[in-house]
Amino acid sequence: MSPMRRTAYGYVCATEEQIERKLDIELKKRRAKQHGAFRLHKKEKKHVKKQR
Repeated sequence: MSPMRRTAYGYVCATEEQIERKLDIELKKRRAKQHGAFRLHKKEKKHVKKQR
């Protein structure tokens, strides 16, 4: 039996730790993408002067 390792989710074996690490990375990317962290061209507001 492989030694158990302590992670944020409790004690798991080495294979489960690798799986959890990959899932955590994918979730971080998904969250960042949803919040626009990787958006290169953000929408810019155009200010138009009102004419009198």
